[in-house]
Amino acid sequence: MHIKEENAAELGHLINQLPVKEVTRKALSEFLNQNGEESIAAYNSKLTKFKKHLKSVENSEEFFKALKPLNALSELGSLGWERHLPIEQTPKSHLIHAKYARIPPRYMIIYGDPYREKPLPPIFYRAKNVTGFVDNKVEGLEKIYTIIEAFGYDFPDFVESDGMKFRLLELFNPLYLCLSRKDSKYKGFPTPIIVDGIRMPIMSNDEYTARYKYFIRKAV
Repeated sequence: MHIKEENAAELGHLINQLPVKEVTRKALSEFLNQNGEESIAAYNSKLTKFKKHLKSVENSEEFFKALKPLNALSELGSLGWERHLPIEQTPKSHLIHAKYARIPPRYMIIYGDPYREKPLPPIFYRAKNVTGFVDNKVEGLEKIYTIIEAFGYDFPDFVESDGMKFRLLELFNPLYLCLSRKDSKYKGFPTPIIVDGIRMPIMSNDEYTARYKYFIRKAV
């Protein structure tokens, strides 16, 4: 279900970004140890219990606000899409993430990097760290930048803004990948797609990029 996956992903970020104590890990494990047949009310009750605990965790405000309860409408609406379906059946509401790398400026070896510490072009996503600081400065060439747009957007192979040039590395759909927690048996890798007891293959980001671009540009 979409909201369940989003909540699980948000809690995975929490574990990775905050120094979480064992008591919080236990509470998180109890919340995520769900019965696939449990009701919406049962899920929401467990979520409410966990959020009460989360209030005591320092710097957890952003994660607390991001956790959402289930409702009947979202539960029914999510039945229209499953991760194994063809890419053309992806709902327009899905946010696709595009990773870009900055292309080295000309004469950088001679004159240095003239764009480092410059304002980040507004087309890129500005992530917040645990202190609430927004990352809005250009960093070194090893830094990866992200553009987030709804499914159907034709991500360009190259982006130029404020004199800087960026090239597309890969695309991915976070709901399709459904990353597991690093302390789970899948060690942070995508959870498997199982349909009628059969394990389905998961596309790599390279394959997803090729299929997405083919579908979008064919549809234009």
